[in-house]
Amino acid sequence: MKYTKESQKWLEIRANAGYWFAPDTLRFFGSRIYWHTLTETENGFLFISSEDNFDRTKKLFSVRSVNADYDIDTVGDFLEFDTFAHAKTALKNIAGFSNFLGAVSNA
Repeated sequence: MKYTKESQKWLEIRANAGYWFAPDTLRFFGSRIYWHTLTETENGFLFISSEDNFDRTKKLFSVRSVNADYDIDTVGDFLEFDTFAHAKTALKNIAGFSNFLGAVSNA
């Protein structure tokens, strides 16, 4: 499924994740959410964000997770990826592994 910022699932996540998606929070951290990367897994959802590095000279990317309680966590290291393509590859690999583990545990 392809998600957009206004998709029902994103509206639900944004309404329940507290300050995480507030415009002031995103602006403060120089964050951008790649709405179309929302990917369902056995344990919730994954998506990609980018933030300014600490001296604001470069955008770096992170893979994030959203659980059933709408907690947002970083998967791996914060600002781990130097390109969107690297983050997208990681997201796909993480989602595939998570779904594999879910299938194994349900067998």
